Amino acid sequence: MNLNDAPMMAGTAGGTLASTIPNIGNEHIVITCILAVIGATVSFVITLVLKKIVAYISRIKKPTIFKSRK
Repeated sequence: MNLNDAPMMAGTAGGTLASTIPNIGNEHIVITCILAVIGATVSFVITLVLKKIVAYISRIKKPTIFKSRK
């Protein structure tokens, strides 16, 4: 890719975007927002659960320190 191709690539990307946006309906935007909220919530809850599990396991399995005999 050289600098002479940049305007053509920008025009192609802009044209693709401009032709795609009118075809997206309001219901798709609402569904996407709802799914994003659900995904973020599930991710947050799973992160909290995994932190609790790791904390519980680390309390159970405390590392043993071996003292060297002299």
